[in-house]
Amino acid sequence: MKKISLVVLAWFGSAVVGMAHGPGHIHRTAGEEVDQALSEQTPSVDSPTSGAAPGAQRSGKNFKEAITPAPEQIWDAMITTGWESRHIHYGVNETGNGGAWTSEAEVTIGNLGLSAWNGFGIGNVFQEWDFTAAYTLE
Repeated sequence: MKKISLVVLAWFGSAVVGMAHGPGHIHRTAGEEVDQALSEQTPSVDSPTSGAAPGAQRSGKNFKEAITPAPEQIWDAMITTGWESRHIHYGVNETGNGGAWTSEAEVTIGNLGLSAWNGFGIGNVFQEWDFTAAYTLE
């Protein structure tokens, strides 16, 4: 009975996701919208609705203008954490059945990246720290 309910739940979940991202978009006429946007010109100051239907508001957007690039990001930081059921290192299970809690912090400044990773055993004596420095050459 448990397997049947899990199968029904998985099927229902798949159907909901499939309908939300699949068949619901089939009837959309995106081709006409794209063709219209490509044919529009940026409105002039004198005539903000030129070329549009009477009374229609124009967004002023089109696909012919270049997008200005975002400013280059100088630094970045990332923190991750998680749990491992087993920490295998060179084919040896170092944590036994208790697993390990892991955390990592990374900072990137320009082309230089610095990171620290640690793992602490849960119910065992495992403890590991790894420090890494990297520089990217282009």
